[in-house]
Amino acid sequence: LTMGKKKQREPARPPQPSAPSPSGTHPPGDHPYKVFVSSTFLDNEERRKVVERAIHQAGMVWVGMECFAADTRLTVEACLDHVRQADLLVGIIAWRYGWIPDGAKLSITELEYNAASQRLMFLINPRLPVIQDKDYDQGPDRWEKQAKLQAFKDRVSREQMAVMFDEISLGQSVLHSL
Repeated sequence: LTMGKKKQREPARPPQPSAPSPSGTHPPGDHPYKVFVSSTFLDNEERRKVVERAIHQAGMVWVGMECFAADTRLTVEACLDHVRQADLLVGIIAWRYGWIPDGAKLSITELEYNAASQRLMFLINPRLPVIQDKDYDQGPDRWEKQAKLQAFKDRVSREQMAVMFDEISLGQSVLHSL
């Protein structure tokens, strides 16, 4: 207060919204937004690190198989439980179909896709060079897995808008999508 002048109030500022989720709604107030990363591991190890950095940049919590602890449940049960507890699944699909759990017909990556309520999917650009002996699944069921992988990619493309990526664009594409 100064002599003869009333102190003027600053106008009230509206509350700042929290970051919206991919579905356009706001996440529940208390918990950090959890993002599960799904992919085969051997061909996507470096890509998973790129995606992890993008998730952290977006202020969200990354969840991946790299941080799983010992568990008494079957691997597939524990994994799918992590997917269901996450707010979002980010899927990276490249050249491998991956591990098919005993008694299942689908890979763990496709099972994770099925279990997720919200998904952002990133498919490797099919025009990129591929080295079959390095990039494809190995073993006697190699070609059967390639057929399943193509069917999975086709399904993903039918069910939602997936983003094609290459090594340079993946991190920015994920960050932009989040």
